[in-house]
Amino acid sequence: MTHLAMSTQDSPPTADELRTEAVRRFVSATSGDAPERERDDLARWAAGDNRRQHEISCLERIDADAAALTAHYPLAAPVRSRRWHWAAAMGMAMAGACIILLLPPKVIDAAIRPQQVTLGDGSRIDLDAGTVVKIPRQPWAHSITLVKGDAVFDVVHDESRPFTVHTPITTITDVGTRFLVRSRPDSSTVAVFEGEVAVTPPQGPAQRLTAQQAVEIRASGATKTLAPMNERGETAWRQGRIVFKDTPLSEVAARLSRYSPRPVLMGTPTLAGLKVSGSFAIDNGDDALGALEQVLPIRARRLDDRIVLEPVGRTQPPTRTPR
Repeated sequence: MTHLAMSTQDSPPTADELRTEAVRRFVSATSGDAPERERDDLARWAAGDNRRQHEISCLERIDADAAALTAHYPLAAPVRSRRWHWAAAMGMAMAGACIILLLPPKVIDAAIRPQQVTLGDGSRIDLDAGTVVKIPRQPWAHSITLVKGDAVFDVVHDESRPFTVHTPITTITDVGTRFLVRSRPDSSTVAVFEGEVAVTPPQGPAQRLTAQQAVEIRASGATKTLAPMNERGETAWRQGRIVFKDTPLSEVAARLSRYSPRPVLMGTPTLAGLKVSGSFAIDNGDDALGALEQVLPIRARRLDDRIVLEPVGRTQPPTRTPR
């Protein structure tokens, strides 16, 4: 059998190799007696390369944290030489790194309005209303925790630093670019719109999903393959709308609650089976409720702290969707 080996000159540097080179160049260029050409060399080295720019950005944040630390604990003597600067700079960088390691993650709660978050590497995350995520403050971290809700990830792919999404039930590792993750108390759903991801259930090996594939992972570890999801319909909230197709009224009420300061509740379980199809603007809950009152035998009773859906006369779940 013939084995082909790629020349190391053609291979991109690993994350550790790139970070080591970035530290060397950064410390050299930012020392007190560094010539102007070294700062220019650093700028040219990082220009046009997202990975290099990301590493330099991380070092600048560490350096800033270290500077804040030394403001409270100044050096005993001024730094006079490159050798001393190297030692002091690396010491401050280590101190800054220790500070960052202890920082709690940044928590973002989309509350009642969708939000978009841009990460340091340019990756974008669209959060639906009611979604909570935790983002590590460590600049080298390339992961996020989806506590609950729906999020669409448009990831800048980096083979040396895979992007990972953690939910309470499963872990999703980006092998591509754009995908949806839904986190619920008893399940996590993953749908790939472009590229590829690896989904790791609570038990068992990871499962690869490619574009137009979707899967639901239950808290028990059970896995269910889902029909392909339409990105435009499933993520219409990014354009300010929500779309329902033969959706039970109980689910519609829960969804409308995300975009309202007052939760929408079912007045009686007999209404839960009513089916809803349609498209609604998420910034006008009254219009959505008014439309439901027109096509379903219900009325929305608006109270100060909640909205209750109640039956009008005797109501049985219909066999067909009201249009």
